[in-house]
Amino acid sequence: MSDLAADRIYDDRTGKQDVYVASGQGVAVVEVSHRVGRFRLDRRCTARDVAAADGLVAVATDEDVLLLDRADESDAESGGEAPGDESAEYVETGFGPASAVGFDEGALVAAGDDEFDIGRLLHPREDPTEWLTVADVDAPVRAIDGPLLAADDGVYQLTADEIADVGLDDARDVAAVGPFAATGDGCYRLGPGWTRDLEDAFDVVAAASSDGELALAHAATADALYAFDGEWDEREVAESPVADVAYGATTYAVTADGTFLADGGDRWERRSLGLRDVVAVAVP
Repeated sequence: MSDLAADRIYDDRTGKQDVYVASGQGVAVVEVSHRVGRFRLDRRCTARDVAAADGLVAVATDEDVLLLDRADESDAESGGEAPGDESAEYVETGFGPASAVGFDEGALVAAGDDEFDIGRLLHPREDPTEWLTVADVDAPVRAIDGPLLAADDGVYQLTADEIADVGLDDARDVAAVGPFAATGDGCYRLGPGWTRDLEDAFDVVAAASSDGELALAHAATADALYAFDGEWDEREVAESPVADVAYGATTYAVTADGTFLADGGDRWERRSLGLRDVVAVAVP
């Protein structure tokens, strides 16, 4: 879930924005200001997903869900400690192996990798290990955004104490703004029911709001990237499949083979990160 009105455009002190990338080698941080700058490997692990909200960064790995509080990192920097490779303190939350993570109204939501259990941390900053089990689903969960989950057998919606099947099949990604779902046969938007906006096998969808209204959205197949600004149009992008899209000062995208892209308006600024198996990108 993304709100373009949020005050996360740039760090006021440094004039830059940190963007987090999840890959098979770990979590990388890319510094972006007016151009794509330096990057570092922040945590070595097998990262399967990354999500961010309110200064928190959550990472789904093959061993546990990790949580980084950027407020703690900022305090360390202000005390004179310069951040370097793997300097950030990622807390192990005790959830276990996870396939996906996301934030929903301040709570951290995770999907288990083995038994497809859905857990929720109501207060991740104060109680980073107090997981509540919401429910189990019948298939692997591929993505979480807000209250929506994309699973092999469709889209689910979380409420305070349960989870409901809200339709579709072969869901590969979801965006709470819209809402949108990327599935094996199209990109769908939820109104009174699901309506197919684009027909193809879609793997990625993301959307951002401004003042409570849909501002823009992106959806990707293995061969193409589409942008929505009142209507869907294809955007030229890297040859490698787009693995994920996120929003901050501009639109960011990552490809599966490790290319980081920042939307410069008339073109994408690109930088190779030298990472393999890139799966997700997030902006705190």
